[in-house]
Amino acid sequence: MLTPIPPVNVFGACVGFGILLAFSLTIIILPIYLSRLSPSALAKIKNLHLNRASALDNGLGLIKKTSQAQPKLVVSCVVLLSVFSYIGITKIEINDNAYFKCAVNF
Repeated sequence: MLTPIPPVNVFGACVGFGILLAFSLTIIILPIYLSRLSPSALAKIKNLHLNRASALDNGLGLIKKTSQAQPKLVVSCVVLLSVFSYIGITKIEINDNAYFKCAVNF
């Protein structure tokens, strides 16, 4: 909220609240909830997830097989993606003057 960049200044409190909420849910609330579950409920949850393969499981399995079979392809894709990302990042322009122009007009 203290930065001179207007969008960050305006939404800083929302971002800070969201990070604090995610932290508290992950570090405090979720472990308390899981510790209060009965052993039979934990066993049901474990069996539910072990007996069912999801699309995510299948996709991650495919990625695992590909990365183990063709590591050079994986490294090449990472390098290509990094170069592409660097080119995109260098083209970003932060224009924070629009907020001040509107404020002057009022």
